[in-house]
Amino acid sequence: MKLTSIFYLLLILLGGALADKTLISTGLTDAQRQILLDTHNKLRNQVASGNQSSQPQAANMMAMNWSTALEATAQAWASNMSTVMTHSGSDKGYGENLAESGSSDKNDYDPASHVQMWFDEVKLASWQTSYINNYQFGSSYGHYSQVVWAKSNSLGCGHSYFFDGSYYQHYTVCQYQAQGNYLGQAVYVQGTPCSQCGSQQCNTQYTSLCGTTTAVNTGNSPSQGGPSSYSVIQFITMTILLINLLY
Repeated sequence: MKLTSIFYLLLILLGGALADKTLISTGLTDAQRQILLDTHNKLRNQVASGNQSSQPQAANMMAMNWSTALEATAQAWASNMSTVMTHSGSDKGYGENLAESGSSDKNDYDPASHVQMWFDEVKLASWQTSYINNYQFGSSYGHYSQVVWAKSNSLGCGHSYFFDGSYYQHYTVCQYQAQGNYLGQAVYVQGTPCSQCGSQQCNTQYTSLCGTTTAVNTGNSPSQGGPSSYSVIQFITMTILLINLLY
């Protein structure tokens, strides 16, 4: 009798655990990496050139390049988004932006839209132009300020795709070095574009940015997923508790 009860209860627990969130795929293609990098540089160039409404030109904004090291840590965290979307922690030596989009139907990943979502915080009333010279953090615009932080010249991102039984959810985690959003520091130096690049030359493609940028070519592809690690751990934990209660 006890064994029969355990069997049926385990089936119920397993079904609930697997329905929590199923990881469909994780990782990026090189084309998606390139879109993430290009979108960041395009938007940074838009601000630096003075072509973003209400934002002054930037004299020292660096062009970004892809970092496989940052991608590795960003991807590890993106694959952990099965329970709640939260930051990986503070004081890790890099900045971090998170984004999520969902639909009741299967949908393709649109990495540029996630970066644009962060950038569009520039339009919020809470973002003040005075913060460019003397940064004051606000959660409503902190994604934007990290995207355009002048000294951030290395970028690595991760992606995961989950199904929770009702919605298909794409998550993006991007990490940045140098880290941005430091209180009291300048987001960027205002002035003639690409006029304070030090030993760096002006970028030939993004002409208002400093330094070179190279094409992404990692050769790595996304991998297919299965039940989220959280669901499996939850199932195992509940199983142990159940056996202890019944015996």
